[in-house]
Amino acid sequence: ARVQRRVHGRCSAFCNAEITRKLSPRSLHAVVNEMCAQGYGKWQDDEHTVCSVSWKTFREWANILYKWAVDNDQFRGISTLYELHSGDDTRDEEFYGLDVGVLRTAIEIMADQGKAQLIKGESADEDGVKFYEA
Repeated sequence: ARVQRRVHGRCSAFCNAEITRKLSPRSLHAVVNEMCAQGYGKWQDDEHTVCSVSWKTFREWANILYKWAVDNDQFRGISTLYELHSGDDTRDEEFYGLDVGVLRTAIEIMADQGKAQLIKGESADEDGVKFYEA
């Protein structure tokens, strides 16, 4: 399997243009697989060509989001993913601007814990989340 070239070729962590060296696709897969094993990444397809990665684990993001929901009494309605990553009410939050794939994975973790439900919309930004008191 190959990781998409656009990700591999543009990521300075895996490519050094000054010395014209880059991580081989096999080595890149090993690194990304380890990131997934540690909770910092999640393959988005069965072929392992697209991966969402984060500087925090997805479980940490789930905890941050749930703490925000508790602190802001978000148990009455549904918040769209857009409202979470780009809304006025979340502008000062750590998860503001977070990649939708990372946000979705964090919500899936909360859903597995019975703390939230992901609700499908017409687009990724229109998908919503309903938080539940634990």
